[in-house]
Amino acid sequence: MKRIAFITIFWILLLTGNGFADLEAPQVFGKDLGVEIGLETSYITYKEPGVMKEKGFMYGITCAMGYRNYNYMLGIEARASLGSVDYSSGSSGTLNNIDDNMWEVRGLAGYDFYVSETLAITPYVGIGFRHLNDNMGGRSSTTGARGYDRNISYLYSPIGVDVTTTFENGWNVKLRLEYDKFWDGNVESHLGSIPGYYDIENDQDKGYGYRGSVMFKKKGETMDFIIEPFFRYWNIKDSKYTTDPGGTTWLEPKNNSKEFGISFAVEY
Repeated sequence: MKRIAFITIFWILLLTGNGFADLEAPQVFGKDLGVEIGLETSYITYKEPGVMKEKGFMYGITCAMGYRNYNYMLGIEARASLGSVDYSSGSSGTLNNIDDNMWEVRGLAGYDFYVSETLAITPYVGIGFRHLNDNMGGRSSTTGARGYDRNISYLYSPIGVDVTTTFENGWNVKLRLEYDKFWDGNVESHLGSIPGYYDIENDQDKGYGYRGSVMFKKKGETMDFIIEPFFRYWNIKDSKYTTDPGGTTWLEPKNNSKEFGISFAVEY
């Protein structure tokens, strides 16, 4: 129901926006081409309900480039982060200070509808790829359970809307709401590092995500300064079954992740 409502809103904006699309609003987007570079920090919680949980802080860098011409918007966004998370499980104990790293790249295309000279609505779609490395290999939990490395990849399509307004004092505020259509995922579990086991791969094809943020941008003489609190969420269903060379069948269980954070950036 949530995804149907979101897609409906998106198409309503596209179909009804022609009534105000021709307004000129240079105050909202002052640059045809903008390049953004920044830092972010976040707290992430990953859960496999009834199985295990990981949580900890991540620290990363972000970059983005946006181009606007005749109301059309094209954008590229990328980020990379690393951090340390703590593992806990009712059956296999705890393990702290696990090194994780993650990177993501996205391409977006949208259209600016100017409601007024200081307010614009930009629905957008795109394609995104997210990759996470969870490095538990070579370590053991408090119960003696052996850890192993995992590589997790998502392919998805962002479907969202930006609402941007500007003020006379040089401040610009952008609200972003987004639904992420999950297309495909892959989990590589390097169980072969444990004697008697084999490396396996599980395909994931069901799930969804959503995210939101509020960006506050202050115009400067040579660059703009940005502060942006954000939230990201993923909910992935049970994977397909796979059988290792020894005849054992494996399933990657359903899971969800929540990430709260804030980024600080400059735009040229």
